[in-house]
Amino acid sequence: AGGGGGRRSEFEPVAVQGDSYSLGAVAMLSGAKSSVASASAGGLHTLALTRAGTLYGFGAGSWGRLGMGDDNKDKTAPTLVKAASHLGVCAVAAGWEHSLVLGSDGTPFFFGRTASSYTSVPTPVHGIGPSSGTPVSSIAVGRGYCAAIDREGGLWVWGAMPQHGALGLGEHNGSKIKSARQPTRIDALDGRFIVQAAAGAAHIVAIADSRRSSAAEMAVPAGARFGTTSQQDYDHAMCDSCEREDGPEGGALLVCDWCNRAYHLECHEPKIA
Repeated sequence: AGGGGGRRSEFEPVAVQGDSYSLGAVAMLSGAKSSVASASAGGLHTLALTRAGTLYGFGAGSWGRLGMGDDNKDKTAPTLVKAASHLGVCAVAAGWEHSLVLGSDGTPFFFGRTASSYTSVPTPVHGIGPSSGTPVSSIAVGRGYCAAIDREGGLWVWGAMPQHGALGLGEHNGSKIKSARQPTRIDALDGRFIVQAAAGAAHIVAIADSRRSSAAEMAVPAGARFGTTSQQDYDHAMCDSCEREDGPEGGALLVCDWCNRAYHLECHEPKIA
C-alpha cells in the first residue's frame, strides 16, 4: 500500500513473492467495483476486503489458508475468494496458516489449518455465531488459534497456543490450558464487556468498556470521573492552559463535563469553534 505519485483508481498487477525493502502499491484489484476497506496479513498470506464485501487473497496458498478449495497454489496477485462471495463478509483476520472472516449476520467462517483442524473453503465455526445464540461482532487470530467477541461482550477462544502461551481458560491438573477444540468463553472475564481483542503469537490483549461492564472493579466512581466541586470552585476557576481567570482574548471560560477542567475558548487545543 504506500508509494509515491498521484492517486490512481486501480492498480496494475505486481508480484508479491519474495522480500521487499521499499513501500509500493500492492497489486491490482481491477476486478473490484469498490476500493479496499480493510486488509489483514498472516504468516505468509494476506486477505483484502473491498467496501462492497468482496474478499481477495494472495500469498501462500498451502493448507487452504486462502479459502480457494482445491486450488492451494500460491497467488502472486489478489485473487477472488469465490466461496466467500455469498457470505456478506464484513471483517477479515489472517493467522499463521489459517484465516477467519466474519459474515454480516455475526457468523465466523474458518479456513486453513490450526493443529488438527483443516478446511480449504470458508466454513462456519461450530459452537458460536447466530445458530448457537451468540452472534459475533469482532474477530482476531493468533499463530494457531482464533478469538471472537460476541455481541454481549463475551470473549471466546479456540485452537492451540505455543508452549509458553495460554488461552485464558485457567488451568487443568496444575497446567495452563493451551488448547480448545471448540469455541470456549473465557469465564475469568465475566462482568467485563469486551469491545476489542488483539491476538499475538502466544498472548491475547482485551479491552473492556467500563460503562457497559458490571464487574465491581470496572466501576468508575462519579467523583473520580467528574471530580467533586462546589459552586465556589466554579466561581474562581482558572484556565487549565494559561492558568488565568481572564482569557488572553477575553474568551469565555468553559468547564468540561467529562474531565472537570476549565479552558478559555482561545486556549483549548484543538480550537473550539
